[in-house]
Amino acid sequence: MKISARRSSYNASEATSEWRRGFKTLAAASIAGGMGYSLFLNTAGLFLLPLQTEFGWSRTALSIGPIVGLVAALFAPIMGLFIDRIGVRPVAIYGMLASALLFAGFATMTPSAYIFYGIGALVALAAPLTSPGVFSKGVATWFRVHIGGALGISMSGVSLLFATITPLTAYIITQHGWRAGYWTLAGIAGLVALPMIVAGFREAPRGSLVAGDARAATGMQASDIFRDSRFWLLLLFFFVACVSIGGYLNQLVPLMVDRGYTLEKASLLASGYYISVGVSRVLIGFLLDRYRPTIVSAGAVALSAIGATLLLFTNHELGFAVALLSVSLIGLAHGAESDFIAFFILRLWDGPPLFPGIGYNVGD
Repeated sequence: MKISARRSSYNASEATSEWRRGFKTLAAASIAGGMGYSLFLNTAGLFLLPLQTEFGWSRTALSIGPIVGLVAALFAPIMGLFIDRIGVRPVAIYGMLASALLFAGFATMTPSAYIFYGIGALVALAAPLTSPGVFSKGVATWFRVHIGGALGISMSGVSLLFATITPLTAYIITQHGWRAGYWTLAGIAGLVALPMIVAGFREAPRGSLVAGDARAATGMQASDIFRDSRFWLLLLFFFVACVSIGGYLNQLVPLMVDRGYTLEKASLLASGYYISVGVSRVLIGFLLDRYRPTIVSAGAVALSAIGATLLLFTNHELGFAVALLSVSLIGLAHGAESDFIAFFILRLWDGPPLFPGIGYNVGD
């Protein structure tokens, strides 16, 4: 079965009006979208060394990020069905509230492995509630012609946010301890992100042209997806990309410290990484709207491979600039990976041609 992307019936004025209609949701997703599960993942590395020093646990025992990610991935399909039933806005509200409470739980925990892993398990269960998929789904209901650019902007805001939050959290941990760091994250989730979601994040009205039923538009049933070979190829690609790129999230700061950098400089490198991720998400998003997506994705991954190779030889003796270049190249693929997942899945079912003027399909 061949699933093709339909030509858009939008004219230029209708395409431009997407930005006006979806602005509030796009703004909320761009800022609040990174203050839940993503905030946990991207700051976890900052807490490894302080927790190791105070509790005497090994770094391996404290590195729960990959395990949390794996458990969260197992629950993601169930959460997808839940989102389809009640909508993304209630899910995001409950998820951000849970995130704030869990950060507070880390801040008040005693030196007990059972408590630490128990909170980690709850983070894994709550993670799909504030995952990028939730906010991408909300943004996607408002955009169709410019979906790649819109997704890129929403996800870039998250990355640029981390460029600020990472050194801020590192400074607070250094000056006031790791508990103060977790209290800061709890405040960000509960006092900043949650009100933004309540005020501005929502799906487009059901039945609108943008938020129409893809199944009705394409005649597809859910079972058709699993019989299409491209679904499995995309799943394999996403799995390999997430495994190879995701490892840098929790380990970048400790890795740079091991290479001779101070915690402050390591956090600055992490900021450079997140800035690269943010720039990549916008750039790749707009490139996906305009050029052949398979070529765009291959180029982004190739640049990241160069950065990972360079990182093998990076240490403080080679200088800060070399380390910044290596992590920035890796960040390009991290930013692009989120765009790829949302873009290819959305275009697989419905939307204008993936290559404007030619109209080729995802599988071409």
